[in-house]
Amino acid sequence: MVEIGGISLGQLTEARLAIESAVIATVCKREDIDLSPLEANVDTAEELTATGKLREKTALNVEFHLLLAELTENPILIMTMRALMNILLDVIQEVGSVMGIDVIESRRRFLKHLRKRDAAAAQREMERHLNVLHEHYVRAANKKSKGGVTGHG
Repeated sequence: MVEIGGISLGQLTEARLAIESAVIATVCKREDIDLSPLEANVDTAEELTATGKLREKTALNVEFHLLLAELTENPILIMTMRALMNILLDVIQEVGSVMGIDVIESRRRFLKHLRKRDAAAAQREMERHLNVLHEHYVRAANKKSKGGVTGHG
């Protein structure tokens, strides 16, 4: 298991699940939200996935969570999400990107629920996605550690 600065993948996923759930609940309570930045993010990420531009696609996938947090208009939730995404970027740097086309499909389902302000369904989709992602990261970390590459220095 890869640890980044003493943080395990399990702890990161646990924190992400809690914060994402709070962000989604807050966004769904907002009267007038503009989902077009999230939709544009997913469209561009899909194009980058199709063309194999993994680094750019990964950056967009991370940015999606920041755009979502910004919809809360709550600076504490935004700062917390930024901190979590910075830790995630450290993980990605350590073990590589594990996100594929399944992320796009999940995001489209998520946005459908968000448009309806169905917080419970949106939270379930995000939880499912984060748990799948967690398993991908665990496998990538285990594969990397078995390959003898430490990623340090």
